[in-house]
Amino acid sequence: MEEKILNELKAIVGEENVVKGTAGTQRFLRPGWETPSLVSVRPQNDEELQKIVDLARDNHIAIVTTNDHYLLEEDLDKEGIFLDFERMNEIEVIDDYTFQIDGSMRVEEANEELKLGLPEGDYKTVAGFILYLLQRIPKHGENLRYRDLKIIVTRMRGLKIEEVLVTKEKHAQENIEETQNAGN
Repeated sequence: MEEKILNELKAIVGEENVVKGTAGTQRFLRPGWETPSLVSVRPQNDEELQKIVDLARDNHIAIVTTNDHYLLEEDLDKEGIFLDFERMNEIEVIDDYTFQIDGSMRVEEANEELKLGLPEGDYKTVAGFILYLLQRIPKHGENLRYRDLKIIVTRMRGLKIEEVLVTKEKHAQENIEETQNAGN
């Protein structure tokens, strides 16, 4: 794939979300399979996805996806863009202070994108942070607090924390007070 196209993809989703060759598709491959000509791209939202599709269409580049866990054998030698939807829908913005996020979202990414201020530790994901904080498996609907964050476990699947609702309470309260004071 041309360097110009790679740079455009990186501008859309960020450099860390564009990976050339088998390194980007490894988790979708059966043992011994390789994808030397695919570029894995990880969009985060519908807007990024649309830009990728438009870029591919305008430049006559194939798009490959998977409908289950593995790529199809016939796609291994294709040249084009492999869409990895791992980042899609990790964050649903409710308002400026409230976010529905996927429990599997990396703490580093949550801090970077939402400015949550979660500490690093012996865990990688938001769900791991919650388990560390509670020291037990939470129940659906359980509330917890960390600094100025209110966290509600909104979806569990068995023992797995699927989704949580995070509210930045201090900032939300300041906004309410400013709105009330502006009315006086």
